[in-house]
Amino acid sequence: MSVQMTQAQPPYPELKGHLQKKVKIMSNKDREVSGILTGFDHFMNLTIRDAQIKTPYDKAPVFCNSCVIRGTMILSVETLN
Repeated sequence: MSVQMTQAQPPYPELKGHLQKKVKIMSNKDREVSGILTGFDHFMNLTIRDAQIKTPYDKAPVFCNSCVIRGTMILSVETLN
């Protein structure tokens, strides 16, 4: 009797199809970030280019060239047209 052990693959986020596309990210701090998804890792940390950040506390959105969003803060990611 032989037992074959296989190594479990970590659950990577399915974001490859969203790379270099405009996305909208909702966070658990009532923030909404939209911009171009340029990268991600297995913790679902995201890098966004040309980001626009909207919060319920600011009257106008904040713009930045590049930002990193920690994976633990993300509620949803959606592709925009």
